[in-house]
Amino acid sequence: MARTSSCIVLRSRAKGLAFWKKASRWNSRSRKRRRGHRPSALLPCRRTRIKRNGKVYRTLVNEIADDRLSGASDLAAKGAAALAAFVLECPATSADEFWDELVDVARALRRAQPAMAPLLHLADRALRAAQNLDDVRSMREAVRQAVEAFRTGLRAGAEQIARAGADLVVDGATVVTVSHSSAVAGALLYARRDGKRLRVICPESRPLYEGRELARRLAAAGIEVTLTVDAAVPALVAQADLALAGADGMTAQAVINKVGTYPLALAAQAHAVPLYALAGREKFWPPGVESEIENRDPGEIWPDPAAGVAIVNRYFEAVPLALFTGLVTAAGILPPDEVRQRVSALVVHPALTE
Repeated sequence: MARTSSCIVLRSRAKGLAFWKKASRWNSRSRKRRRGHRPSALLPCRRTRIKRNGKVYRTLVNEIADDRLSGASDLAAKGAAALAAFVLECPATSADEFWDELVDVARALRRAQPAMAPLLHLADRALRAAQNLDDVRSMREAVRQAVEAFRTGLRAGAEQIARAGADLVVDGATVVTVSHSSAVAGALLYARRDGKRLRVICPESRPLYEGRELARRLAAAGIEVTLTVDAAVPALVAQADLALAGADGMTAQAVINKVGTYPLALAAQAHAVPLYALAGREKFWPPGVESEIENRDPGEIWPDPAAGVAIVNRYFEAVPLALFTGLVTAAGILPPDEVRQRVSALVVHPALTE
């Protein structure tokens, strides 16, 4: 794979960083072990950082772990860049060594943002591409092609989802949303480019206020925007014709998205406002794989809390799938029952679950 200019820039940024210790290893390096997919070490539940040693892909994985603002699709794109850099940089000279290194990186991507399903799918694609090959060169090329296909699919899917979402917006509509979903933003911007007049209600989305960025972006495109505090959104849903939300993950029972989506969904149900989630297949969580919703820094909520006060700061929440009218995908709009069927049929590489 040819080195791109972006890789060169990233390499210069990573130069001079400290030594990296592997996050996990499989004891057996045999080809039979790779085919059997039985790891010797359990995958840790908690997120762990990769210690850095000057490798671009390790730097990118750590950046993903530190990212508190980007959505699942943006993080997946950076994860793809990390795996593409890994293909170039991995020093392994045998197939078994390359496989062990690949498992380490795949698991690290999975742990970097445990609530983000696309990182799991990206890691799964890379492992399946290389698992039955016998030489390093073939394994590198297979992973490279799998990563490029994943990136191409993300771009094409995002375009199709945005256009399908825009079709839901009628001229003169008021749309309510939450957080700053790239899919929802794309749909609203496409609707505006199609000449539709619309108003958007969006909350500020504490604690990081990414709703402000969405409001700024939409207003710059000539869309009328009302920004409000998070707690006011349920009452304002009565003014809306349509509710749109992104999805950082989706199980057979729930949509995983930014905190504030659940009250939006309940209000939409109460006011008979159709609610759609916008997401591609890469957001689906396979059965048996849990989405870990972590507690974040309490200081983001209250830097100097009173004694005896416990603070819960979770960025994400699980919203029952039954509260959604449908899921907008690249393949069209799916009703909740069909989403359940498709999610239930997925299988993930065992190296990412054990």
